[in-house]
Amino acid sequence: MNSPHPTPDSEAPKAAAIPSARRYGRGALLGLLIFLCGAVTGGAVTIYVTARMVRHTIGHPEGMARQVAAGLTKQYNLSPEQAAQTEAIIARHNEAVMNARGAAFAQMQKEIGEMKEEVARVLGEEHARKWREAIDRDFLLVPRHVTSHSPQPKQP
Repeated sequence: MNSPHPTPDSEAPKAAAIPSARRYGRGALLGLLIFLCGAVTGGAVTIYVTARMVRHTIGHPEGMARQVAAGLTKQYNLSPEQAAQTEAIIARHNEAVMNARGAAFAQMQKEIGEMKEEVARVLGEEHARKWREAIDRDFLLVPRHVTSHSPQPKQP
């Protein structure tokens, strides 16, 4: 038992008690992988939520004045009278901007339609049909979710 040369049985517990560098490497790699997956997921969720909020605000501009006025009230500690005045001012100008946007969108659609028909007259019948389909499907300057809510300009 007290021999100068250790037996394999006496060294086995010591080797099992000391974790190998390989185990640390796997653990570190797994931790890094979990961290990166969390970062990617968090970034994707943040982008998704932000994009939805922006789309909602663009698609439903009628509530913008209230939201901006609430932000101003909180940021500048406005009185109720100041908050009401700022909301009215923002609503009035927002309506003018929406009317201008509707008029500009109508003009863009008119120009696109004229371009589509002029090019179609130059092409043969089959190519003209494909051209019109491509323009109707792909050549929309404003995202579809915005056009469905775009107001028409008010007639004087």
